Amino acid sequence: MVFRNDKDALDERLGHLEQDLKEAREGLDRKDEELRRLRERMGGLDKPPARSRGVLLSACLAFALVAAGGAFALANRAASPTVAAMPPPPPPQPPPPPPPRDLPKPAVPTPEPVAPPTPSPSAELAWKATVRSATGPFATVRAGTACTIEARATGGQELDLGRVRVRCGDEVLYDSAARATGTMMSQTEGGLREIAGPNGSFVYQLLYQDSGTRSLSARPQLEISTERRIARLFHDGSLGGALSLNIDKDSQPRSGEPLVTPAAK
Repeated sequence: MVFRNDKDALDERLGHLEQDLKEAREGLDRKDEELRRLRERMGGLDKPPARSRGVLLSACLAFALVAAGGAFALANRAASPTVAAMPPPPPPQPPPPPPPRDLPKPAVPTPEPVAPPTPSPSAELAWKATVRSATGPFATVRAGTACTIEARATGGQELDLGRVRVRCGDEVLYDSAARATGTMMSQTEGGLREIAGPNGSFVYQLLYQDSGTRSLSARPQLEISTERRIARLFHDGSLGGALSLNIDKDSQPRSGEPLVTPAAK
């Protein structure tokens, strides 16, 4: 027999038990009747206790009730929904670490103010001279004409010689900074020497040379040595000539601080 569910099967079983109980009662009644007749025939000897039938009936009823209770419990268990076991909750997580604190930024030291570099001292120096002789293109300058040799000097660890000029009267016969004209090959070198003068002043001696082949339209070549008291401007070649000067050994005195730093002397 096919049942729709467990409850139908239990109901069917309960019905069978009730039927068996009924048949047991009827069989018991028949046995009692047969036993009664047998006893009556035996003259009423050995009467059973009055409770024998009651005990047997009670046992049958108890069996029926236990069977019915078991069937009811099975029916309830079958009818109740199955609850799936829930997984255990996850273990508590530790709290997140606190955010890092903003550490104070180290103080940036204020740089010491840097003093601007002290410009190197400079001066315009001059030496007096006179024309001793003049030939060729310089013949227009008379002997004895007063001349001045000028040089710009920049101080520091050593003296740096700048622009050099030779002026006789109102005419500039040589200028190292003038725009080049004609054709020429030039090699220039020179230097200055600083000497302490009277009353805290300073005087200077000049050594200068500008040499190399060149045309008559270019500036002349020049040799100066104030220590030897000579200066000469000249052009080479058949059309050349020279201007010779007598020059002072020392420049005109200069007051103030020395151009050369004391440590460099």
